[in-house]
Amino acid sequence: MKHQQTYIYFFILACLVFACAPQGEKIVTPTMPDSLITPDDMAKILTEIHLADAITLTEMTTLDTVLALMKSYNKSILLNHGVRDSVFIQNLDYYKLLPVEIDSIYAKIITNLNMLETSNRRQF
Repeated sequence: MKHQQTYIYFFILACLVFACAPQGEKIVTPTMPDSLITPDDMAKILTEIHLADAITLTEMTTLDTVLALMKSYNKSILLNHGVRDSVFIQNLDYYKLLPVEIDSIYAKIITNLNMLETSNRRQF
């Protein structure tokens, strides 16, 4: 469990780091996607994706297998939420250009993961 938690926090940190644009870079005005996913729904989807990625990475297997599992899990998660992968990518790209929004989304993801961790502790 400790390793899963470490991976989860690593992914969240990595996403936050990559979401921030370097200083001095030209500011791009984002174009809103035709099918906008709400920040709350985006947080739910990304929580599931990060959790699935962390679980997949804890499996001791080959890189090809890990990547195939991640792709399969992500596809299932998006299908579960009724979102096409192209729409999800457009929305992710859109939110990455809005630092306040993406920070808010990842704050919700951290809250979601903490609640999951707390509920799992209570079960054991």
